[in-house]
Amino acid sequence: MSVYVTSIEDALSQIIVISIIFLMTVLISANSWALGGVVLKKLIKSDIGIKRFNIIMAILLILSMVPTLFE
Repeated sequence: MSVYVTSIEDALSQIIVISIIFLMTVLISANSWALGGVVLKKLIKSDIGIKRFNIIMAILLILSMVPTLFE
């Protein structure tokens, strides 16, 4: 956090603002992640569905690495 604080005089107010921004980001991210898990649990009910989901996610993970391999 010290990287984002620009002056010693306003350090406390800047730390408070940065902390609030971090808190809002964490709350939104964590709740989105949890909601996604709940939705996926309702959509994927069988072992075959879980296997298909895992295969699709593995393919997407590999595809996400392709641009970095060809840079």
